[in-house]
Amino acid sequence: MRTGFSIIMFLALSWTAVAVAQTASPLPPVDDYADFGPFATVAEEGTGPDGSYTVVRPETLGQNGLLHAPVIFGPGIGGPVESMMDLLQRIASHGFVIIGRQLDGGPGSPENNRRMTAGLDWLIEENTTAGSVFEGKLDVEHAAAMGYSVGGTGAVDIGGHEFGDDCVMCEAPWTNTQRKNWPEDAGAE
Repeated sequence: MRTGFSIIMFLALSWTAVAVAQTASPLPPVDDYADFGPFATVAEEGTGPDGSYTVVRPETLGQNGLLHAPVIFGPGIGGPVESMMDLLQRIASHGFVIIGRQLDGGPGSPENNRRMTAGLDWLIEENTTAGSVFEGKLDVEHAAAMGYSVGGTGAVDIGGHEFGDDCVMCEAPWTNTQRKNWPEDAGAE
């Protein structure tokens, strides 16, 4: 659970810093980022670019003009997104919109990376799709990629993708031989 706390803390603090820098934040104050946030959440299965994704998001979007950061989530190899639902609902309750899909390839799998990129691209496009529940409600300049295990390696792999601030969080049991020349291999500066 400490790992979940770390991811939530990073996401919440990063997003809060951006919101405060812009002007007065429409976010309600939060005392404990390890706890569920102020937003009730909803999970929608069978959605996304090919109907095989799950979206976890605040039930009410855009309240008080709030723009929600889109996040792509990759679960561990062969694991359904639903296996991480408690963590995803906790993150979404702090105002994030998360989309994810089961990944079946190993680390570095082009198919995993394609699925993660496709999910995030779809979610970002929904921000400008007339009639979409996400229309005008996403902060597409602050998109993020994150994952667990093989999903974490996918998050690093797609970190050079042209979304938002290229914010990449990774949760993977790497060894030093797998890391190679981080951060150079991931395209980070």
